[in-house]
Parts: sequence; structure tokens; C-alpha cells
Amino acid sequence: MKTKIYLLITMIIIAGCSDSNTNKFDKYLKYKWGNENEIILENGYIHSYTHYDTNLIKMVGDTLIPIRRIDTNLIITKIVEKRKCNNVYEYISSSDTIVTDTFIFEFKKFNGVKLLLFKDGNYRPIVHNLLENKTVIETNHLGNIKFKIAGYLIGDTINRDLLEINNVRNSATFSLEQGELKSNDEIDIDIIGGKFVFKITQRNISDYDIDDIIKVVNAKLGIKPKHTPLTKGKAMKQEYYSWSTNCVEIFLLKRTYTGSDLLWRSYSTDGWTLSYADKIMQGLLINEFKNSNPKSTIIN
Repeated sequence: MKTKIYLLITMIIIAGCSDSNTNKFDKYLKYKWGNENEIILENGYIHSYTHYDTNLIKMVGDTLIPIRRIDTNLIITKIVEKRKCNNVYEYISSSDTIVTDTFIFEFKKFNGVKLLLFKDGNYRPIVHNLLENKTVIETNHLGNIKFKIAGYLIGDTINRDLLEINNVRNSATFSLEQGELKSNDEIDIDIIGGKFVFKITQRNISDYDIDDIIKVVNAKLGIKPKHTPLTKGKAMKQEYYSWSTNCVEIFLLKRTYTGSDLLWRSYSTDGWTLSYADKIMQGLLINEFKNSNPKSTIIN
């Protein structure tokens, strides 16, 4: 009898926690989310265009479409432009269509509260800012597994004086600076916003260390890597391991030049290269520094 009572109480507590989360998430989704220029989600609805205007040749109008939540997923429907490819392989808009997507959602705190939407756990999320002064508790639906290389995590700050900046990459919405650690030129670190670690790469790793690296990554991610065995081309042989899950992406690559060109041989090594990216932190950092000024290693 006591056992039955205990089980009943446990079930009531679990049900209560589940209802609490349900009420909490639905409450958060009624807040206003978006960016500094527009509200994208509010009161459990998403803003959407209404139709494609053939005279203006663009999507116009504004309507609200309800969002559906199923556990940790959001079902979002929008009216978007419909494109088709012409004879010269250009995508031309001519009408509109209704698209419904399923997203895993997370609430994160990073210079304010953010709503992250993941269409796929292997890609960077869509990030919306909380536009009201409200309290939101963080979630951890995807696990948010962290790795440290050379003492740094993705999202850490680094004194740029510790880096020898040797390259930049300017995209349409953000800029990255790429450099080597002055204390260890085998470590490459990409930074964004002048000081935030965006990506970490370590080069020239010996064969002796590979088994330990694979064991650590397997244990933390809970999966085995995709492995491409040693392959040989006319002038190159390579082998690599790759892991991609829950917004963590790790590559372990060995590429050796076997041709006769002396210059290529001088740059080639027998070591492995390890690269690590955290798509959650990268999405947050891109949102924070989007539309930043372009960079150059030649002129400032």
C-alpha cells in the first residue's frame, strides 16, 4: 500500500513539473522577440508576409500566424516567396507559398535573453532577442557540450595581442579575424568582435595522440565518428574523422602531399589537424556582432 502511495505521489510530482514547464514555455513565447528593427514573434504568433506583389516584385503585407509547440519543438508556418530556376540558372521569384518547419528551441542568456531556433542540430541557430524586460529561465534541450583546446572554449575572450592576425573573412553580415597563437604557432584561433573565440584549430598533432583524442570526443558526444580511411590520390593521401551532433562539429584530418613539387613538400607535414566549432555559441556571437564593420590585414 505504501509503495502504491509513493508511486502516486511521484507521478503527481512529475506531472506537476511537466505542466510547469509547459506553462513556462508557452508564457515565454507570448513575449516579444525579434531584433532592434522589428518584432518577429509575439503573443504566441509569428509575423509573416501576406502575399507576393507582382507589381512591386516582392513580398508585402503583415499577418500573424499562430505557433504550435510540441514538447521542445516549435511548429512555425510562414508565407514566403516562391522561386524557380530559369534557363540561365537564376532563381526568379514569381509568387508565394506556405512553408511549415519544425524547430528545436532553446532559451539562452548572452548579453540579454535569446530565443534560439534549430531547424537541424548540426547547423547554427536562428537567434531572436527578447525585446521586453522579462525573466526567462535558460533551457538545455541540446546538451550544449563543451570542449577546450589550448585552454580556450568557443565564446571565451582572448587578448588579441596574444595572436598574430594573418587573415580575415568578411561575410555579408559579420567579420572574422584569423590568427595564430604567438606562444604556439600550431594553434589557429578565429575571433569575432575583436576578442571572442569563434573557432579553434590545432595543427601538426602526432599519430601518438590520435587514439586519446578520439576516445575523449566519443565519450563526451556519445557517438562514434564518421571515418574515411586512408585514401591516396595522384599527389595527396588523406584520412579523416568527423563528429557532428547537438551543434558540436569536430574534424580530425591528416593530409600528406606525396607529389614531386618541392614547394608543396616544404609546406606538407605528417601531422593531424583538429578543428572544433560550437554552433550554439557561434550563432549567439554572430547575432551579437552582425552588421559589424569589415576587416582587413592590410588597412584599418
